[in-house]
Amino acid sequence: MAELLANEPLWIALAATLAAQIVKILIVAATERRFAPERLLETGGMPSSHSAAVTGRVLGMERSKMWSSPCFCTSR
Repeated sequence: MAELLANEPLWIALAATLAAQIVKILIVAATERRFAPERLLETGGMPSSHSAAVTGRVLGMERSKMWSSPCFCTSR
């Protein structure tokens, strides 16, 4: 359990996902002038929470000095 809680790339990915979902609510509030909390649980749409999670995970891995991993095909 301690390893899971210390997994920085995971937390960055989850934060990015949450941020994307919150932005969806803000976009609806700005364009339609209504509060739509159901957008927090919807899938799809823009911004993409899946894309945000993947990007957050990659950036989290970079922060963990994993660019030299074979997963990134680099030769550092």
